[in-house]
Amino acid sequence: MSNDDELDISRLTLDDIPVTLTKRELYGGAIILSVPTHWRDVSQVRQVPDHQEVFQDCTIADDTSNSSSSDKKPSSQILPLGGCMIVEILERQNEISDEDAASFFFHDLAEANRGGDDDDDDDD
Repeated sequence: MSNDDELDISRLTLDDIPVTLTKRELYGGAIILSVPTHWRDVSQVRQVPDHQEVFQDCTIADDTSNSSSSDKKPSSQILPLGGCMIVEILERQNEISDEDAASFFFHDLAEANRGGDDDDDDDD
């Protein structure tokens, strides 16, 4: 496939993809959230921790913009757009004020995503 045949997803906008929302019950109905209908519940295809609800965008872009004549079949490239939404219930931290909770959990998540890159180890 040449570069001219590739789908440029930077050209896609939300107007290009019609969105219909479906109400989904999370955590056994404790929370109701409107999620795009074409997003799948990831727990249907892999294990998800009990404290998380995960949805994946299953939008597929079908690029037919490269056909230049009526006798040529349109090129069709399937391209998942790849969004993901994770809803997670976190444990209340009594030592953290309500005003500081968002910052605390954001930094905790960022630290966890560093993946074992621990600055406290001095094993030189």
